[in-house]
Amino acid sequence: MADSEVFTNGDRPLYGQRLLPHILREVSKSDPQKPWALVFETSDIFKGFRTVNVRDISNAVNATAWWMHNQLGRSDHFETVAYIGISDIRYEIVHLASINCGYKLLCISVRNSDSGYLSLLEATKCTKFVCSSELLAKGKHIKDLVPNLQLVQLPSFDEMLSGNIADYPYDKTFAEAENDPVLICHTSGSTGAPKPITLTNGNWAVIDNLRKIPKTPGRKNQDWSLFNYENRGCFLSSFPPFHATGMIAMALPLLYNSVIVVPPPDRPATGESCLEIMHVLERHHRTLRGLLVPPTVLEQLVQEPDGLQQTSKLDFVMFTGGPLAPSVGDRLSKVTDICQLIGSTETGPLPGLVPERKNWSYFEWQPFYKIDMEAWADDAFELHPENPRLWRFHGRTDDVVVLSNGEKFNPVTMEAIVQGHPLLTGALYYGQVTETPQNVSNLEAPEDLEAVEEYVRSSLSGHLPQEPTSDGEDLFTLGLDSLQTLEFTNKLKAGLSSHLEVQGMKDITAKQVYANPSIRSLSRFLYGLLNPECGSPDMMANDDTKREAHAKARQNIAFTSVNAKHDANDARLVYLQVDLSQERFGLQPEVFSDLLADTDVIIHNAWKVDFNHTIESFEPQIAGVRRIVNSSQDSCRNPHIMFVSSVSSVGNWAAVYGAHKAVPESPLEDYSVAQSQGYGESKHVSERILQIAAERCGTQVTILRVGQIAGPLHGGGSWNKSEWLPSLVRTSKELGLIPDSLPDVDWVPDEVKAKPAVKILDFFDGIAQAGDRQPVYETAKGVALSKSMAELPSVSGEWMRTWLKQWDF
Repeated sequence: MADSEVFTNGDRPLYGQRLLPHILREVSKSDPQKPWALVFETSDIFKGFRTVNVRDISNAVNATAWWMHNQLGRSDHFETVAYIGISDIRYEIVHLASINCGYKLLCISVRNSDSGYLSLLEATKCTKFVCSSELLAKGKHIKDLVPNLQLVQLPSFDEMLSGNIADYPYDKTFAEAENDPVLICHTSGSTGAPKPITLTNGNWAVIDNLRKIPKTPGRKNQDWSLFNYENRGCFLSSFPPFHATGMIAMALPLLYNSVIVVPPPDRPATGESCLEIMHVLERHHRTLRGLLVPPTVLEQLVQEPDGLQQTSKLDFVMFTGGPLAPSVGDRLSKVTDICQLIGSTETGPLPGLVPERKNWSYFEWQPFYKIDMEAWADDAFELHPENPRLWRFHGRTDDVVVLSNGEKFNPVTMEAIVQGHPLLTGALYYGQVTETPQNVSNLEAPEDLEAVEEYVRSSLSGHLPQEPTSDGEDLFTLGLDSLQTLEFTNKLKAGLSSHLEVQGMKDITAKQVYANPSIRSLSRFLYGLLNPECGSPDMMANDDTKREAHAKARQNIAFTSVNAKHDANDARLVYLQVDLSQERFGLQPEVFSDLLADTDVIIHNAWKVDFNHTIESFEPQIAGVRRIVNSSQDSCRNPHIMFVSSVSSVGNWAAVYGAHKAVPESPLEDYSVAQSQGYGESKHVSERILQIAAERCGTQVTILRVGQIAGPLHGGGSWNKSEWLPSLVRTSKELGLIPDSLPDVDWVPDEVKAKPAVKILDFFDGIAQAGDRQPVYETAKGVALSKSMAELPSVSGEWMRTWLKQWDF
């Protein structure tokens, strides 16, 4: 039977009677460029993503099917083939290729114990095992447990695309193949050995058929059909593919009109990484419509500076696997819909209705299904006090604790072990609405680097599926997941609590474990906390590389937050994270030497903005100006220093000399003209340092006294919402009142003032007199020589409308 006959009935697809291989083959012919996935391939999210289309998937599936055929043979009786790999799209490719070759695929979690692996392989009669190159050591370890296991290494995705892409035959009809077993997922093993659960083609047909459930007037159905977006919207899933939800998410772009966003495979997804992905997608004009994540990711996301703002742009957030903290749900429900899925691996999520936002924590079952709550014996629910259609998860009736990252944990065994200690009379583990099971421990803390490394090594024991072979090995490559990261972090904090102040304890976070992913790098980070007077020993060449990546990431976030169109990944840019209060700006000697040798201009626009501090608290900033002067003098190029000062450096002029006399646009030696607060005084002192450097040492200096820089009028970028005018407009809107008077203010739009730094330099070169080390840049002279400034009109209603749009009014 031809593919088109299997796939459609006339012009309408036969939803609920389609087989995945047939859908892929048909779509690869009819719409080969249809995006399937946006894949972030490395942990440096700001490097961007790779777009994978249906043709790519089809070619990879065919190549992998032929590869399996040659390596393992074709199965005529649905043999089990196991796969373990990093969390990338190859899981779905291997799944579809396995169907073509007659196998059922066992997706094994990297988190299983040895006994768990043995139990699953024995229960599924599995003798063939495929692993990715990244987890080859894990595959060899499992083969050592099962000597007769045939182990083969899967090609990379790029190798798949270069393989044999001729169609691999799969000619079964839906009637013939509906009950064929095609996938084996397994339970977490929280109540014993992990249990394999076999899914058939019919299970995928049910997901395909959800779009046909009748609609309730005024409501949206809550099931996988929510991902049937108009215009192929994107959704981000952070569930690992060996999880049933993760496998379904990978297949949704084939069944529904959506594109999956795949996070980096070498790190568990966090709220921070999801936010970075949202920023990158926004910069590339990709519309992210939904999140499919465990509760813990949402709980982290709302703690990020603009997490709620970005979430407000989504159609919905969807979580499953555990409870969401009520305080987090209450905040999220104010900006987007919240969907929580509940069900089982065998049945999939139970269809429901997207809850009204005020009832986000309740389930409202799909009326069409007529669900009887009395049949639910494993989990306890409570009825809404006023609405009989709403039910809320209240707790399990067994011993299992469900954590907010979706993991399940049976505390009974651990309680028995802990309370067996002769100094304890009892033990209790708890974990509901937390990310890790909680207990109390107090370890001896180390006091030297070797001891720190040994402490980290011992604290890590039991958290990894396989032990590292060296202290420099990446822990996440070895299978450390988000739950284990949190458990490990908490253990580290518990053991060091008596040796660190409160702030030091706050610095030990999962984020730092992600940033220091080896025993060696993490030990050096902890050593620096424990011994602040000595500093961290991790001052090696690769540290500058890490700081460069961090600086680039911050710049990308800054550009994205104001909708700027600049590219922070431009190959011509070099990022150095510096500390001006340190000698050589805190850089390695060779890096600092290169900086002096290559720099022509230094634009100093970094200052602590705090109007409550005294001038003494700005001493590091002032000292930084002096160090910049020193570096200019030490350089053979004698770079030009451009210092972005502030009008507050002369803010007290009227009180000293009278309002009738204009502030001269020239250096001022009278300290009393500075505004009477530390910020303005520190800027004035720094101006004086630079003036003296110009007079005595010949340093080229430019001082820019900046007041209000307005937002741009065209292109990318926006006016910072936290500045005084946007804040005044927002306050006026809330109060329903506007000020009856405002002082005269001259506003210069951002693109006129900075278009960008190179344009400023051209302007200054034109205005400076030959041989003058410190020319005076007066407004009158600027207007005479700058066409942009000369033609700058008054603030108009059109300008204000542009800025109001930037402020989201």
